[in-house]
Amino acid sequence: MKILIFILIIFLLYGLLFLVIDKLEKKGRVDSELTRKLLHIGSGLIALLFPLLFKSLTGVVYLGIFFIILLLILRNMEKFSGGIGKALRKDERQSRGDIYFIASIVILWVFSYSNRILYYIPLLILIFPDALAALGGMKFGKIKYKSVVGEKSVEGSAIFFIVTLVITLGSLLLFTKTGLGLSMIISLLMAFLSMILEAISWRGLDNIFVPVLSFFILKSSMESDIFTTGINLLVTIILFLIVIFGKKYASLSDDAALTGAFYCYFVWITGGIKWTAATFFLYVLYRAVTIKPDFDKKEPYNFATMLIICLPALFWLIVYRITNIEDIFYVYLTVISSHLSIIGTARMRYTHPEIDFKRVVLINSLIGISYLTIFMNIFSEGSEKIIWIFCIIAVCLAAFIFNILQSERKDYTLNKYSLIKHLLTVFICSFIVLIPIWGKYFFK
Repeated sequence: MKILIFILIIFLLYGLLFLVIDKLEKKGRVDSELTRKLLHIGSGLIALLFPLLFKSLTGVVYLGIFFIILLLILRNMEKFSGGIGKALRKDERQSRGDIYFIASIVILWVFSYSNRILYYIPLLILIFPDALAALGGMKFGKIKYKSVVGEKSVEGSAIFFIVTLVITLGSLLLFTKTGLGLSMIISLLMAFLSMILEAISWRGLDNIFVPVLSFFILKSSMESDIFTTGINLLVTIILFLIVIFGKKYASLSDDAALTGAFYCYFVWITGGIKWTAATFFLYVLYRAVTIKPDFDKKEPYNFATMLIICLPALFWLIVYRITNIEDIFYVYLTVISSHLSIIGTARMRYTHPEIDFKRVVLINSLIGISYLTIFMNIFSEGSEKIIWIFCIIAVCLAAFIFNILQSERKDYTLNKYSLIKHLLTVFICSFIVLIPIWGKYFFK
């Protein structure tokens, strides 16, 4: 009986919120953007009551499903053309941020069931930093940078960082036994990474990326000691500074550089130093060992290009964490080396179309093989000649197949179909390296 009463209370609170904001918007006192932010903050504040009202998982899950359905109706019904309906209608705004907002609350509720501080802090980060950064950026934003969709302001990102820092630090000091030093380090790490995530998210996905990943960052940091968390923060800042200040050298757009910085952090905490080194030196060396075409300056590599580089490697990194098979590193290294070979062949074919196709593939395959061999020699714990041979085969095959599929010599980074060919070629060829690894583990 109590749960029904509590659900009714939540319905009444949300109904009142919707009614007030709807009236304000229809009377012209707030615009659609401010309507969304008020709805964002109000909905989040009501969600802070959930741990006080609900003791089981199901109540909040049912509420979440109901409100997602309700928002979808409001978005699509012509009757709701003004007020909240105008702010949410899908034909006026491609974002699904309101849907992701509710989904993230439900996810946080389920994941943090045994420790509610892991619910409150990510939820507070979801409520305030994003809304205040958006409003502050619109009013004070002067310095712009390119995001995945459109532009964002440095001032808005700074507001996001400061508000997240204050929320996390205050919550840890007031509601946990975490010491001041560790609380400060965790708060800086959370603020820094959340800011990057918000900057590279698009179409409202920050409403799910930021709180959910904040949950995992917070959980892992609270379970670590101050030295480990401090090292993670230091490495993150160093990687970020190198990637951001080196983005012109690497011909990366702002969104691609931020994506690369966050990916390097993820590789660091997930795989450790050898995985990070294999990734980071691709960024540092690829321009030094490949020919520089003129489109580098005209059109930097964007978010889509960075995503193509990261996804196949990310897959094998996750496989490694699930299986704990150390030899998966060689598959990961093969993916990185294949990227280097393909990038090299594409750039050489663009700048020197007169060079024979086979020679282009051979030269750049050797570059990829050299990269592969150096890292295998540095990080290999024993003789892995058979695996090395299969890695070489995969790198050469990836370079050859991509260049067969990519017959045109134009700038392939501007063509989404070429990027998909790049991704699939590298990903499929990397499975070749599993043959000796499977043999090693099944027949030892």
